[in-house]
Amino acid sequence: MSLYNSTSYDPETKADIVKIINKYIRKEKANYNLESKEYDMLVLEKDLQERYRKNRAIKAGAAANAAAADFAFPEIKNVLDCVADVLTYFKDTHYKTDNRMRWKIDQNINIIKNASQETVSTDIMADRCPPEDTISTVRNASDKGFFNVKSENVIFRHGKEYSDYNVYETPYNGNQYPYAYCIRALVQALSTIDLINIELKSKKDGDMWGTQYAEAYFSERYHYYLDYLLDNAPNVFLLPILQNVGATTLIRNRFSRIQPCGIIFDEAFVDEDLQTPSNFFWHDLNHARRIYQNNIWYSREHKISLDKLYSVMRKDTQELMPIKGWLSPENKKYESLIKILLFEIVHEDALPFTKDSIATDILFASGNCYPYERTYDNPEKGNKYNRINLRFYEQGASTLRTIYNKIRHEFFEKEQATDIVVKKELRYIRHLTEASYLLLNKIDPTKYNAETKQAVCELLKGMLKDRKFQTHNFKKLDGVNSDSEDDDGS
Repeated sequence: MSLYNSTSYDPETKADIVKIINKYIRKEKANYNLESKEYDMLVLEKDLQERYRKNRAIKAGAAANAAAADFAFPEIKNVLDCVADVLTYFKDTHYKTDNRMRWKIDQNINIIKNASQETVSTDIMADRCPPEDTISTVRNASDKGFFNVKSENVIFRHGKEYSDYNVYETPYNGNQYPYAYCIRALVQALSTIDLINIELKSKKDGDMWGTQYAEAYFSERYHYYLDYLLDNAPNVFLLPILQNVGATTLIRNRFSRIQPCGIIFDEAFVDEDLQTPSNFFWHDLNHARRIYQNNIWYSREHKISLDKLYSVMRKDTQELMPIKGWLSPENKKYESLIKILLFEIVHEDALPFTKDSIATDILFASGNCYPYERTYDNPEKGNKYNRINLRFYEQGASTLRTIYNKIRHEFFEKEQATDIVVKKELRYIRHLTEASYLLLNKIDPTKYNAETKQAVCELLKGMLKDRKFQTHNFKKLDGVNSDSEDDDGS
């Protein structure tokens, strides 16, 4: 979710593409409105799992594993149609005479058409075919003779049920909108959206090529994980969405195997910087990857199955969400602080939504080990195109100091603090201390209670004031006053 209102386009272009996108957002929300409290993500999750199992059962052995991830995924039709409409708009307005860009756009639209392809066959046997040009002369599906061709008074039928009569096997078990293929097609189209976005932003704001905005930061690092996630269905599913979802929705659905990935068409301020549409998608995909891999790690460390972990997360989510349901009237003002703390733990840190994980991360002290990874080009001769991905542990800042810096500096917001993320008057050590204690008390009242509160709050306050290894403190937001309890007065 971006809270910074900026655009890469001129006003007319911006208005035109917003009109296109909003039409498809309305369609999407009619089918699944993720922001609605009434929407149950588990319904779609179970449906996707069942489709996966049925698709896998059609083939046996290694072929089953290869084909299973291409189960029917019609949920993506709306997104692909929207992308194709936006690309067509750019082709017909900004690139009327640019044949190279028109060619590029057409390639993407044809790939999207392939994603929706339905393969049908006639009931013609190999040894009983009609005369030459009986059917092949039909060039257009709107032709009245389309699949209604007569040969010696015989009308040839058509349908998927006759595919076994044909020498060519139908890919993906004949599924329209095969899951893995469609997401790969979407990724290719987003690269073209990026090309258009950066080019038009350059015309509006000056040359952007070679700037940080044009760097494919997330895609360079995390493209590697796309097929990994696709291959790990049914334990994780990617759900490309057009609708804008907030922290509450992501927290509330952390227990699900479904990981939403946002599809945008303009720049967005996310994680301290402006992101292109494609970079935004890869940013979300990396969140999905880290969430899934943390689920695997937790299940292994605790010697439980993934199914059991998802069950535990559902139970703990229902106990802690909605937050205002368990806060006393005098403490309800801390709801937004507790929400952003949970968001930091289960989304940004990607830990499972379990009470023990949440309590442990709240008490994560500066200097403790945190997992990181970096990518490097291989310096060895003959291996210049071989990338090295280095994973390591390094001392990190406390969780509380990290979220303290994020809500007081440019991370979720750019330039100006608003009350959307966290109320401005609560962005201080004393309030974050109290909010953290309230969450710990809810998680384990036998350990965190009135008798231990003073000592616990002193511990929490010390973590908040500890600036060792801190990050996300580059530029302070306007509208946030100095904190008298913070040593550097930020």
